[in-house]
Amino acid sequence: MDKELKNNCSNSVRMLLIVDRPANAPAVEIMLKSAVPESFEILTVSGVTAGVEALAAGNIEVGILYASLNDEITLKKFRRLRDRAPEMPLLALTDSMNEGSAIQMIKEGAEDVLLKEHFNRETVTSAVCFAIERKRLKESLRKTTEDLKRSVNDLKRANKKIIERQKSVIEEERLKVILMMAGATAHEIKQPLTAILGNIELMKMFEKIPPELERYISEIKGAGNKINEIVSSVHEVYDGENSAHVRDLPPVRFDRQINILSVEDSDQDFETIQISLSDHEGIRLKRALNFIEALNILKKDCIDVVLMDYLLPDGNGLDFMKNIRTTGNDVPVIVVTGQGDEIIASRFIKEGAFDYFPKNRLSERSLSRSIANTLEKARLKKEVVHAQRRLADLSIKDELTQLYNRRFFMETLEREIARAGRFKTELVLCMMDLDHFKNVNDTYGHPAGDFVLARVGKMLGKCIRLGDYSGRYGGEEFAVLLPNTSLEKARAVCERFREMVAGYRFKFHSHDIRLTISIGVANFKGFSDQSAEGMVAVADNALYKAKHLGRNRVNKAAVK
Repeated sequence: MDKELKNNCSNSVRMLLIVDRPANAPAVEIMLKSAVPESFEILTVSGVTAGVEALAAGNIEVGILYASLNDEITLKKFRRLRDRAPEMPLLALTDSMNEGSAIQMIKEGAEDVLLKEHFNRETVTSAVCFAIERKRLKESLRKTTEDLKRSVNDLKRANKKIIERQKSVIEEERLKVILMMAGATAHEIKQPLTAILGNIELMKMFEKIPPELERYISEIKGAGNKINEIVSSVHEVYDGENSAHVRDLPPVRFDRQINILSVEDSDQDFETIQISLSDHEGIRLKRALNFIEALNILKKDCIDVVLMDYLLPDGNGLDFMKNIRTTGNDVPVIVVTGQGDEIIASRFIKEGAFDYFPKNRLSERSLSRSIANTLEKARLKKEVVHAQRRLADLSIKDELTQLYNRRFFMETLEREIARAGRFKTELVLCMMDLDHFKNVNDTYGHPAGDFVLARVGKMLGKCIRLGDYSGRYGGEEFAVLLPNTSLEKARAVCERFREMVAGYRFKFHSHDIRLTISIGVANFKGFSDQSAEGMVAVADNALYKAKHLGRNRVNKAAVK
């Protein structure tokens, strides 16, 4: 991989040589020119102040500070440069430096410290190329981090909005259930209370009632009347919530076609629902007479809302809701039940129903309002699920290629290695790298490079099986993990993908971009170091040899 990196940065590099003393400048410049490719352009200045000014002028890709003085002075000069140009890759060149000072300089931001006695073409070119590549990777990482932060912040804002809406919806449902319970309780109390008060009136008709008993009867009647007032108040609140409030709301208008399924065996009740929704041209109402018929309609038709009675010939609505949820159908359900079934309706809401209506309180406004609220709540629920999936994808997927990111791929590799070792199965790792990819960015720009990477990721995802794993390892490097696959079969898969890439024309705007890819293949069984890092190193070495042999080829790792 080192040679590939050098080739990628050997086209043209503009370097700034900063020499501490003017007298040293000619000799150091000659020495540096002899140690780098001819395509490298060197601008030489004397003194840190001049170096800072040259760096500020721009067009410099890497800076080299040469200092012939002691370590402490060299460190001070380097710090001045680093403070004034924190983003610029800087290397230090010195006659000698103790190990502690060199480590300190690297800690403070130096890409490398080069000693004059070890100064040669291989060392300098590698140091310069790696410094430039690290800067590119840092910028790419910073951009990716910023994009991820923006995505996370957008999701946080959306999630906050959804939570606020959900809290309102939950509170509304909570109050509704309380009112249902209160309404049902009041209804149950009303009948025995009426009987008690009626019997008291009959007892008072007797002519001779002992004074003590008359006093008890009077106290019982007073308590009964008080309970009757409370029951009446509950009915007023309950009825007001379900009728007066709805009458005050503006009529609902649907801006799209809504498909509604009414599960109702009573012709009279279905006709009431039809009349209530007849003014809405956008509503398409279907009917099912029983649950079996309703399930069949849900399987073949796109239904937005289900209106359901509690009791039907072939079962009850609670069983029906459990049935459709087990099939993965999340169609929202509104319960339309008879008067006095409020307790049952509360059970429906606990099972996931979005709303309920007593049949004797159905009206155009109340039903259309309930349908509109149900559709909105269902939409919010889907937004929550989508946001959760989006957050999950951000944690394991590479945003550009939609393949697994490096962290998740390595975790998967560790798991598959453990599984292959335990069950004695085959496992092959393929490391892939696009040849001369830097030329794409340099010639057509980074948007073109991103386009190519995204398209290669899509091609790779289609080329492998469902149980295989593909990831973006970094930059233009990809990785594929093939469980339960022999080395020869893996090589055939890689050859097919290599031919696909080589024969593909990447059309970006008016440009036709052609690329090749080199691939290294390693079998889990063939090596002593069977760790994830060890397997990557073996496959990466096979990839390096494929590059060395001329690129655009698949190379198997030698078994050790």
